[in-house]
Amino acid sequence: MNLASGASLGYATPALPSLQQPNSRLHITESQGSWVAGLVMLGALVGGVLAGPCISLGRRRALWLVAPPLTLAWVLIALAPNVWFLYIAHFILGMCLGIISDASQIYISETASAQWRGALGCIPVLMFNVGILTCYTAGAWLDWQDLAFFGGGLTLPALLFPIVVPESPSYLVAQGHIEEAIAALHWLRGATYDITSEYHVRRAVFHNSNIILSHLSHGITYDFSVMCMHACVWTPVFVNAQIKFI
Repeated sequence: MNLASGASLGYATPALPSLQQPNSRLHITESQGSWVAGLVMLGALVGGVLAGPCISLGRRRALWLVAPPLTLAWVLIALAPNVWFLYIAHFILGMCLGIISDASQIYISETASAQWRGALGCIPVLMFNVGILTCYTAGAWLDWQDLAFFGGGLTLPALLFPIVVPESPSYLVAQGHIEEAIAALHWLRGATYDITSEYHVRRAVFHNSNIILSHLSHGITYDFSVMCMHACVWTPVFVNAQIKFI
């Protein structure tokens, strides 16, 4: 997913020169090219706002919902009859980018085991940059239309990825889907892995976050020095705050 969203950000730089060629099927001016490039970031701003409601439906579901419009945007670019199609498509790409960047990071942080969470947490940013580099590299040989088809091809795994992987166990626990959470942990860790301790930790984190947020909602304050001494107080806030605030 991040590979495809990275390509959407990297598309404009190699594509604009061929779009501004006199013999191009779709010719745009320099001013129009600036709008094409800028609308991606404007869409990302809107996508960042929409990320919260989408993620609250499920981390995997959010990624799945974004995949079809991401693919559609690439098709609109490749078949664009005028510059307005490029505007709309790049705005859609930006919105998808904003949602994917948040949803993928939360999904990995909630599904990775404790010993691998730090290393795996770098993957979304890494793949995002690889997507930009891939689009730059392909753009050295492809014109804007062929590069759009290439970008669309990068989204195909994004359409299949959510079908294969399970929902976040932490999200399932928060929603009360205990059996599904256990099944997801078995899928992620392997059938022979003992998930008992990890499952109880996730239940405890969710329970503690409910207690803290309930107290805060009733105006109960905590002594900061005492809270700093108890890691169990801070863990649910940092790990599962998104469950309650999204």
